Amino acid sequence: INSPFSKIQSDLGVEGTGYVSIVFDDKLYLGTNQGLFWKPWKKEENSLGQEKFKPVPDAQGQVWSLNPISNSVIVGQHTGASYLKGESIERFSNIEGTWKFVQLLLNPNLAIEGTYAGLYLYRNAASNNPNLEPDWKLEKKLEGFAESARVIEQDSDGNIWVSHAYKGLFKISLNDSLNQTKSISFYNTENGLPSNLFV
Repeated sequence: INSPFSKIQSDLGVEGTGYVSIVFDDKLYLGTNQGLFWKPWKKEENSLGQEKFKPVPDAQGQVWSLNPISNSVIVGQHTGASYLKGESIERFSNIEGTWKFVQLLLNPNLAIEGTYAGLYLYRNAASNNPNLEPDWKLEKKLEGFAESARVIEQDSDGNIWVSHAYKGLFKISLNDSLNQTKSISFYNTENGLPSNLFV
């Protein structure tokens, strides 16, 4: 009874293999290979209780990521990217296979979407009004890179690093305007990595 662990599974209303989770706006969201599920969540009480998780409508199927960006959460799915709207989602990208959505550190009005087949650039159309929720609009696919981009990180110089599950590591440098690929470098065991797998 004093265990710090709790199992969250089908008896609590969650179906499928667990991939991601986030606590946002006093709700716990769980993304699985079957969809997105939620329930109220307050830190100061036992929130698991008896109330079951509820499925988020129109969020069935693979949920790969839950990305907190500018006071909102972007849901990355097999079917594209959506805004999380409480107990529902609102789709804004139909590009198949949204692994991750990353706001650029050097310009928060731009974001990169990592997909099954490369990187896409988005611009926040609501950037001139800080009172509005972000309104991400697709600007373009970043040319020259068509690899699966599930694991993405940025460095302080604005370079985008993408780890490929079995090839190695890619470093994508953007131009000064951050809207085009300037160069792509590739690193694997020949460049000093201990393995090409799961870097």
